[in-house]
Amino acid sequence: MNQTLTGIFSIEQIDELELTMSSYGYELLESVDRVLSTKGPGWTLRLYPSGKAVIQGTDVSIPRDYLTGIVEFSAPTPKKNKQSNSPALTNAVLPRIGSDESGKGDYFGPLVVAAVWVDDDLQRRFESMGVTDSKKLNDTVISRLAPEIMRSAPHEIVNIGPKKYNDLYSSPSLSNVNRLLGWAHARALENVISRNWASLAVADQFGDKRYIESQLFEFGKKTELHQMPRAEADTAVAAASVIARYQFVRAIERLGNQWQIRLPKGASSAVVIAAKQLVSRHGPDVLRQVAKYHFKTTRQVLSSSYLDD
Repeated sequence: MNQTLTGIFSIEQIDELELTMSSYGYELLESVDRVLSTKGPGWTLRLYPSGKAVIQGTDVSIPRDYLTGIVEFSAPTPKKNKQSNSPALTNAVLPRIGSDESGKGDYFGPLVVAAVWVDDDLQRRFESMGVTDSKKLNDTVISRLAPEIMRSAPHEIVNIGPKKYNDLYSSPSLSNVNRLLGWAHARALENVISRNWASLAVADQFGDKRYIESQLFEFGKKTELHQMPRAEADTAVAAASVIARYQFVRAIERLGNQWQIRLPKGASSAVVIAAKQLVSRHGPDVLRQVAKYHFKTTRQVLSSSYLDD
């Protein structure tokens, strides 16, 4: 029977993942959309730029065992989603809160988490407006939808700029992308719940839900938390994703204006070129002011091969 196993890894672990799979004789090949993949007897492994790992096939245990200790895997599940976690069912629970993030896989700019409260009226309004997963919308549409969502619905935004992000990441309690995400989601959810009661909070599945639950306070612990793959199909989470993306785009533009350079999104070769230009103008410490320093990109930029023109 085909199974799907999902897991989470940190961007800086890519080198370790590639080396581990290579030691077992498997080469990770990169596709045009920057997905690394390889396959063996009865399984296929895909590693996404977002930090999500997916194993599919009839024997998911083989690559899972290879990557234990590097990738945090959830339990294997049948390919078909369980109904208890389906967006159709979470959409029926009102009022509720959805949270989502933007900037997690982007070298430059902040990590932004937003949480949005919806009731029946707001849910129907957002659906009629065309609010959906921000990854399906261009920035022009997002810039139109996000202000309307923020005017209409109780919400909270946690915007962690690069300097603060690097400080938090270097602290013992948050030196892991999932822990940092859990802290930011918990702060956004808690602040909304403290002002607007909700029986359910919904977030995308980026790791064990204890990352969020352990950071919740009095109000948050009284609300049931659901984490599920593709949570943006839930209207509340979709609204949060639109706000988070809107705030991220505005923040990276302001950061670029501050340093008088266009900062590309993502972690592409254009990002390396821009970072190299910044380092040549301002020195290596500038990366802690504009970027997520633990990314593999930092090592690329600061290596002699990248600094030599």
